[in-house]
Amino acid sequence: MIDIIKPILPEMILFFGACLVLLLDAFQKLSNSLLSIASFVLVLSIVMMIFGMPDGQYYHDLFTISMFTKVIKVALTSLGLFQFLAASSLMNKYDMSANEHNVIVMFLMVGACIMVSSNHLMLLYLGMEIQALAVYTLVVMQRKSEFSAEAGVKYFILGSLSSVLYLFGVSYVYGAFGTLYFHEISIHEYVASTSGVLGSILIISAFLFKVGVFPFHQWVPDVYQGAPTPSTSIISTLSKIAAVAVLIKLITVFLQADSDIDFRLMLGVIAIFSMIVGATVPIVQTHMKRFLGYSSIGHAGFMLMAVVNISMVGLSAVIAYILVYGLTLIMILVCLMSLKDKRKLVEDCNDLSLLQLAGLAQVRPKHAFILAVGFLSMAGMPPLIGFFPKLLILQHVISSGNIILMCFAVLTTVISLFYYLKVIKLMYIDMPIKESTRVSTHINKKLLWVFAPVVAIQLLGCYVPVLQAVYMQYIKPAAETLIMENNEKDHS
Repeated sequence: MIDIIKPILPEMILFFGACLVLLLDAFQKLSNSLLSIASFVLVLSIVMMIFGMPDGQYYHDLFTISMFTKVIKVALTSLGLFQFLAASSLMNKYDMSANEHNVIVMFLMVGACIMVSSNHLMLLYLGMEIQALAVYTLVVMQRKSEFSAEAGVKYFILGSLSSVLYLFGVSYVYGAFGTLYFHEISIHEYVASTSGVLGSILIISAFLFKVGVFPFHQWVPDVYQGAPTPSTSIISTLSKIAAVAVLIKLITVFLQADSDIDFRLMLGVIAIFSMIVGATVPIVQTHMKRFLGYSSIGHAGFMLMAVVNISMVGLSAVIAYILVYGLTLIMILVCLMSLKDKRKLVEDCNDLSLLQLAGLAQVRPKHAFILAVGFLSMAGMPPLIGFFPKLLILQHVISSGNIILMCFAVLTTVISLFYYLKVIKLMYIDMPIKESTRVSTHINKKLLWVFAPVVAIQLLGCYVPVLQAVYMQYIKPAAETLIMENNEKDHS
């Protein structure tokens, strides 16, 4: 019996751990210890992901365990653990229950882990819907906020449209290939009709929506701003990491099947327009979460650029990029959570005005330092860790001969540096205003202990041997797994 459930044991631990926390939350005396229980569940699931079943395909090839799935799932769970430890004490500022939030995030992780390990389009849909239901709930958790309700309705409608596109595409793919297994799709040729091509475009489009690239980006700033900040940090990191991981799996499948359609041209155009939107629109934004939302569109386009030409270097660069980006963004958003003061909000919404950060270094130097490190890392400034994934992607694009993509990438990176430096200039050079002090609160020692290792990881960018060791030991083998899986099937 234990051998049957062993491949999905990490997911089962997360699921039953979430049910346990939800059940114990009904007892008032136990509510204060539930954070420890939830954290233990996450640590236990991480251990099982690393030391569980060996690599292979299970349950009639429906479920895959590989270095790629292990790296992504461990990263997802680790970022969730960071959110639990850092943000649980800040939930009362948002009229949210920390235990309820943690339960929903654990259910989201279950769906995300199923998505990452799925080798079948219908199993992928099951994980996608589990994750989507959790995300919809996270967006509307602040029951008294009209902004949260509006964002929830928008995301539900657009997310439902994404699911419809996906299922419509699956029906076309099944009609073209006669199978829904990834590895069987990658070795079949498209039929004479356009059903296989249309199905592939619809399925990839559904995940381009979840990643938030142009022209599927309209929901991103609205949902980022309207959702409570703890929910925004989960949606923008855990949900997006899972979506990017699945997207590159799908692209490796469909780009290796014969087609009359040039998918590379389509992805290249989407990447260019995403980088343009992400580089220009944030300049005129006045609120922090809308600013981060539009910035994320540019980052998504930058990642998409690396998979226009499938190679081990490009895939490993994307994996490194999304992991570093997720770590950096969740650090920034948790820091912003600790700035919010429930008693005196300048605006009746979940966002902070950029002007409220003016002079922050004078009144809250620790907050300003953490935010500055995060923004510089997102801009790709050396020697911070965010510089190296950008460098890997640019090297890959240049070696692939995509000069136009490279020019747009460099140009938009330079433009984006302007608005990141503008925020740092606000914090360190401008004089503080009354509103900036009103939304500030002291950063407690517990939060500093959580932030310390994360900031240390950001600063470790200056120590290249550590990055090279991590890249060669984990990131590169994870990318090789995807390439080898398809190559082995092609020669079978």
